[in-house]
Amino acid sequence: SPENEGLISENQEKKRKFLDKISFYTNKVHFNNLKNYNKLLKIKKGYLYHNHPDHRYLESITENMYNFSVDIQKSRKYVVNQINDKISEFYNNVPGKIENFYFIYEPAPVDIYKINEEITKKRVLSGAH
Repeated sequence: SPENEGLISENQEKKRKFLDKISFYTNKVHFNNLKNYNKLLKIKKGYLYHNHPDHRYLESITENMYNFSVDIQKSRKYVVNQINDKISEFYNNVPGKIENFYFIYEPAPVDIYKINEEITKKRVLSGAH
């Protein structure tokens, strides 16, 4: 159905948004973490693109992004595990041998050691986005 398209979509952003919508209901802090992460992401993108970056400033932004990213990804992982539990319950109740079906969530954490590469490429290369 269209409302469930996010999880099976080819588009990674749609998948993340789908998981975030569910996370808003299961984790009240998730919205604030996501909002703060996106603010920092916007600042970092602008800074990388328009300025001659200061490594200390970029490290500070990246460290803060890392903290939010870890929490965001934990929340998304929790949602995927909950969905997989429900799918497993369903398949266990179906008679006969049926191949298991489950979703895998493999996030790419913020890598604070990619700052030089980000400066060169003028783009953010890792995180919860």
